[in-house]
Amino acid sequence: MRAWYSSRVPVAHSTVVLALSTLLRANSTALYTPKCVAFCGTATARDLAYDLHVAKCKHPLGGRVHAGFLRRYDAIATSRRSTARVVTGFSLGSAMAALYAVDMLQRGQRIDHVILFASPRIGDDEFAKRYDALLGARTTRFQHAGDPIVRLPPRRLGYAHIGRPVTLHFDTPNVFNHDVRGYDRALGLQRSYEDVVLRDPFA
Repeated sequence: MRAWYSSRVPVAHSTVVLALSTLLRANSTALYTPKCVAFCGTATARDLAYDLHVAKCKHPLGGRVHAGFLRRYDAIATSRRSTARVVTGFSLGSAMAALYAVDMLQRGQRIDHVILFASPRIGDDEFAKRYDALLGARTTRFQHAGDPIVRLPPRRLGYAHIGRPVTLHFDTPNVFNHDVRGYDRALGLQRSYEDVVLRDPFA
């Protein structure tokens, strides 16, 4: 099994494939399997309402996070648990994945990898600092260079990204370059990641 671990893609290819395959099998909210927990992106009007609730609220880890993301996490994730050591999410689901990973780690569960696709910014600088101290080395954030979601919420509102960024460019069927199937085609079968990995402009 070829490994992708490098300074630019610091996670094994097999782990990326596991994350993507679990995401593609997930329903409109999440899928809990023994190996991976996957959180889906915005799928309903209620999800959109969560997305648009950009005010910040306190998080137990420290700092402040997007209030809508935390409310959605509380609504869909707190009743489910898994011993999976890989956590992933797409778009809004990336925020859920990060919050879930923090929650599980603080409950004493081992988390090996947090793999985020097209993640928005989740919290303020203090939350990002505390998250990265806890899980930053285990969090890889894949993002398309032309995806507007990875620029939201904007820095001017006090939001910051988490984890280690890997910026990509690949053909996507979505005009906004925001489609999990594009990530699957680019990364799931990609023989040379150098073909799709760019320098990161959104960190």
